[in-house]
Amino acid sequence: MKNLLRIGFLSLLTVVFFTACEVDGDGTGGTGGTGGTGGTGGTNDDAPSLALVDKDGYVSTSATIAPGETFLVNLLGAKGAADLLSVEFDIDGARFGDAEISDRVTINSSTVGGDNVAVDVSETSTFDWDITIVAADAEATQTYMFRLIDADGLNDEVSVTITTDGSIGGGDVVAPTITIPMNSVAVAPNSLFSIPIDIVAGNPLLSQMGVFEVVGTDAVAIDASRLELDGVAFPDNPFFLEADDKDGFAKNLTIRSQDNESSTIYIIAFFDEADNVYQSEFTLDTRPQGNVVTTLEGVLFNRAGPAGFGGLDMDSGGSTGSSDPEAELIDNGIDSNEPNASNWLQTISGTNGVEVKYLRPGENGLPGDFTFSSATTDLEIAEAWRSGVDFTLVNSDGNGMSDPVNEGDLFVATNNSKFYIFVIKDVNVTGNDNMDNYVMDISF
Repeated sequence: MKNLLRIGFLSLLTVVFFTACEVDGDGTGGTGGTGGTGGTGGTNDDAPSLALVDKDGYVSTSATIAPGETFLVNLLGAKGAADLLSVEFDIDGARFGDAEISDRVTINSSTVGGDNVAVDVSETSTFDWDITIVAADAEATQTYMFRLIDADGLNDEVSVTITTDGSIGGGDVVAPTITIPMNSVAVAPNSLFSIPIDIVAGNPLLSQMGVFEVVGTDAVAIDASRLELDGVAFPDNPFFLEADDKDGFAKNLTIRSQDNESSTIYIIAFFDEADNVYQSEFTLDTRPQGNVVTTLEGVLFNRAGPAGFGGLDMDSGGSTGSSDPEAELIDNGIDSNEPNASNWLQTISGTNGVEVKYLRPGENGLPGDFTFSSATTDLEIAEAWRSGVDFTLVNSDGNGMSDPVNEGDLFVATNNSKFYIFVIKDVNVTGNDNMDNYVMDISF
């Protein structure tokens, strides 16, 4: 089970802020205001004017929410004859209180130091404030008053009424849990793929669901036409869940993958009824995935031994002559100036246009934990070639030649159209018959 990460505010997501704070009077859903409310300053042409904007996610008249939940208001102010001076905050006709307001109110994401908030020097003619307020943590109905005062002492005021109802949430916030049985999946570009999702709501209940694509440092809502939940197309992205799904659900999310070859991270985000946001992520990889490797064993003999055994056909593992056109790898024979017991050079080279390199974990960009079995597809072998280390010696044919080969040595080879990886399992040295040989595992 994968717990979703609670991030409070989904700063990564470039989406409209969704809210569950405007609810029906019976405490089961949201009812927003019917229009922006203006103040009383209009009775004096010289007075300033104040208005609450009615838009999605903001309260402009009244709302019923859970105790301790936050709500948003969008406050617009404009001067009359004199410059704007400050805004006072009241609850039920009494001042908010400096200590309380600093814990419960932010204006344009900044904390507030007192209940009489001076306008900025750039806002003496007009201002546009997004105000977030934490509602009462007990059941109550309260009126929040905002009073705009200008330099001449004239004012205008607006208010909203907030009811906190314990039946729709409140209490300790409990994150939902979600089960997704995969983190990364290889799929074809522009293809449909289904992901089982089993989510159990915490507290408050779930409200919305959305799917986002990570682009750079942002996460952007993808087109709803690419998404289905149990075969039903998303009406929007994000979208409001049906009542039966707010407690959680076990359904299949179907997503159409990106139409290019890339590895793209997707975020599944859930919004609860208190606007807490939770997320989980997975990756759809539409890049070519390659073919599963074929692995076999091969034996390469001392080139100075019996005829027909000094080369190796790496496609079959069979021995060949060192000049056989089917050979990709040859042994470099002996030093005839040395005694039989020690004359084997014990080095290898590519042949027939095949180039061979060392693979040394931790060098030249190869991961330190890379092993022969790390390459499971032909594309991964081709990628390992980029980290190959060149031979520094040359054999009598002018081809690159390895240092003396030892058990455990790892190599990669190519003829420009096909790639091989091989590891030496055994190096068998014989005394007087030049039947010395290497036993290796080969993948291609």
